[in-house]
Amino acid sequence: MICSENISKLSMLFYCSGVVTVDIDLDSRDVNQCNTDHGLFSFSDKCPPETTQCEHKPGQGLALGSYVCVCRTGFYFPNTSNDGQFYSGSMLESVYLEKLNNGTNFTGEGFQCVPCLRGCTQCVDSTPCMADYNILLRGIPLGIQSFCITVTLVIAVAVIRLRKTKVMVSGMWTLLEIILIGAVLLYVTVSHSAKILTGVISETPQKQIWFIYRTQFSKLSYLTNESYTFC
Repeated sequence: MICSENISKLSMLFYCSGVVTVDIDLDSRDVNQCNTDHGLFSFSDKCPPETTQCEHKPGQGLALGSYVCVCRTGFYFPNTSNDGQFYSGSMLESVYLEKLNNGTNFTGEGFQCVPCLRGCTQCVDSTPCMADYNILLRGIPLGIQSFCITVTLVIAVAVIRLRKTKVMVSGMWTLLEIILIGAVLLYVTVSHSAKILTGVISETPQKQIWFIYRTQFSKLSYLTNESYTFC
């Protein structure tokens, strides 16, 4: 600091001139671009808000890109084999500056997460959470079963109308009717399990197997005049 005196006839003036310096360690300060408190760097991250959200990574110093973009709930990272399931903030910042220099807008294309499949609230890949049936493969057996039910009902009606003929009377037409009714019931169980379901696996297969065995044992008990107990 340099001081000097200038004495005039009217007054005595004292002049001082100098330089004041302040040192601030900027490396110890973090740039939190994920902050939402309307600070200096708030809302400055480049994470696509539709499918990702920003997570601050402290300890990076005064540098842009000190964050990662992780997938929101209901979305998963497209590269499932990658060790880090996120997009690097420094990479997004470099792409943003490149787009800015080229005069194009940064839309976040290539940095989006993939939505989970229907019924999944959280997921890590494209594995389905609900049963997804093929309509064509399940529709063809359903059509065949419906045709067989129709033919069986037609035969049952024909047997009832011809029950008084000598052939039907001597051939035990009642037993034939019971067998036809059992066949219809078996076809109905298969048709019921072949419908297009959108939920999780139910107890239909177990009930179907139990019903088939019960029907078969009922026929056997009628033929052998023996009784069977079912659980």
